[in-house]
Amino acid sequence: MNRTRQREYFATLLARQARGDKRAASDSRLDHQHAETQSANETISHRKVPRARRCSDRELRDEGAALCDRILPAERAADGKRIPGAVALGAVDYIEGLLTAFDDPSRAPRIFAGGPFSNRNAIPNFSTGAPGRRRPRNDLRDFLPLTRVQELRWRAELFGSDHVPGADFNDAALGPLRGIRPLYQDGLAKVDEVARAMAGNLFVRLPVAEQDHVLALLDAGVFPRDPRRGATFMDILIGHTIEGSFALPEYGGNRRHRGWDLIGIEGDSQPLGFSIFSTGDGTYHDRPGGEHPMATPNPDELDASGALVPRPLSAAATSVQTLISTFANAASGQ
Repeated sequence: MNRTRQREYFATLLARQARGDKRAASDSRLDHQHAETQSANETISHRKVPRARRCSDRELRDEGAALCDRILPAERAADGKRIPGAVALGAVDYIEGLLTAFDDPSRAPRIFAGGPFSNRNAIPNFSTGAPGRRRPRNDLRDFLPLTRVQELRWRAELFGSDHVPGADFNDAALGPLRGIRPLYQDGLAKVDEVARAMAGNLFVRLPVAEQDHVLALLDAGVFPRDPRRGATFMDILIGHTIEGSFALPEYGGNRRHRGWDLIGIEGDSQPLGFSIFSTGDGTYHDRPGGEHPMATPNPDELDASGALVPRPLSAAATSVQTLISTFANAASGQ
């Protein structure tokens, strides 16, 4: 799946989630996807499937990592610079951290990071309107203890409402909420089954071209839509891959902020902000070095006469802007 196809898919997925998928029955793309689902399942059913076996936890993790890296693959830029994929960005560590959030009872589960600040930016000096020398403590590393209701809800999210005492209050009307952990276990085992049926080996051991072929089948509808979640295993995995690549690093992904670097954002900017008020002269000052000009134009957007000449957006920035616009329009019903 190339990068353009990924962006189109992510935009479609986000738009579908934003409108609650209430119009799925009339969505021509989903009608087409239903046809692909039947075709994919028929293709798999006619293949000779090797005798089923139980994958080890290590093999399942490797399968998941390989899937993440094809959802958001590493690439080589035109200048030869390597663009990291999902695994290098830490998406797998993020997912594993979420799935094992309650495994260590001695610490707060990694669900809600504290705050309000990390230590990635300095505390401003309001006397001078410049960054100060001190940095705040990174309170985002300290995860918040859950309330009784929050813990009940998140345990149901991970383990299933029928496996958590007291969490089945909606099950009579809506059916049990299946936990994400069993969804991942069964989903990755299914990936193994499909890969072995289609290509004779584990997904992680296939060449990239065959991995992309199997991924297309998986994404075409091999997995049923979960009735309570309204999403397939692939929908959930894609969402978690995006989260793990670009979320706060304290959640285990976005390693060394490379996800933010990839899409050209700084991440959390407080308490410094982008312009600092000075009590000395009563005005706002931009950060030094011209990194984030707010009160003045970007230095590289001025011609020789000092007139403003805005730079055109790069292809990557245009793609991100289009994705945001698509999501915003879908959320507003446009």
